[in-house]
Amino acid sequence: MDQPIEVICQHKTDGSILPIKIKCADEDGEYQVYRILRFRECAPGESSFTLPSAISATKLLRRFDCKIHVFGKEKNVSLLYNTTTGRWDLHA
Repeated sequence: MDQPIEVICQHKTDGSILPIKIKCADEDGEYQVYRILRFRECAPGESSFTLPSAISATKLLRRFDCKIHVFGKEKNVSLLYNTTTGRWDLHA
């Protein structure tokens, strides 16, 4: 499932991004906030996500593999940041 989300993050002077929390709608349409416990930014070209156009996804997308707590259990999710639009998407 891909869905647009809100991300609270820190942008550092070296260009790195530190995702801290995500906010997304649950099955009932209510917004939930999840703290990111751990994350790893994937290297360019490591992403398995592709765009439908001929434009290289590795130049547009930054992928972060994260662990969050959902109802007392750890869950792995991927956050995709589009550097062109500034949009974040959740891939679970």
